[in-house]
Amino acid sequence: MKNSYVINNTIKFSPADNKLFFLNGTADAITLNHPASLCFLELIRKQGEIITQQDFMNEIWHKNGKYVTANTYYQNICLLRKCLKKTGLDENTIVTVPRKGLMLPRSVEIKILPVASADPLNHMEGRLAACSQPEPTVGNAPTEVASPGIKPAAEQAFSDSPGVKPCALIQGTQRKKAMLKFPHAGWKRYKTSFLFTLLFFFDFIITIKVFP
Repeated sequence: MKNSYVINNTIKFSPADNKLFFLNGTADAITLNHPASLCFLELIRKQGEIITQQDFMNEIWHKNGKYVTANTYYQNICLLRKCLKKTGLDENTIVTVPRKGLMLPRSVEIKILPVASADPLNHMEGRLAACSQPEPTVGNAPTEVASPGIKPAAEQAFSDSPGVKPCALIQGTQRKKAMLKFPHAGWKRYKTSFLFTLLFFFDFIITIKVFP
């Protein structure tokens, strides 16, 4: 993307659109053809320097693989002058230096408007990219920085909801209940075996007494 330029606080030149915009908004923008726009951009970039006809042709056409005659160059410079005159700029905005070339005088005030100005779309992408960064980990486990008196986010979310407990708390409660019920559960489990053993013992004693 190319920068835009404010000329003499009157117009804004946008090379990306090949247009001249009126800053006061009193008229529609003036559209340049692409070669004329490139010629004006070259004059702005080399403000105060004399640019020869050959330099223009090399930079605008030959550099891009196009070979044109001097007539094409003159037609585009003439078109550029006419468009600048329509904006109300002085006719001498582009100065002809006899037998040398063209120049944009340093008396012409030019302000650069960078393209990389605040762009809400770029800002949003940056925030999404930052949010998508993975959490710092130690080994395979994500790390959390614990602050005194502050619960982890997941536990806090559960504990703030009435009637809902975190999974860790539920599991801990179940383990405690299992430990408390273990003796009772053990008795139920081994009660049958104990009774059979007791009956076998009594039967054995009776058998000894009856058959000495």
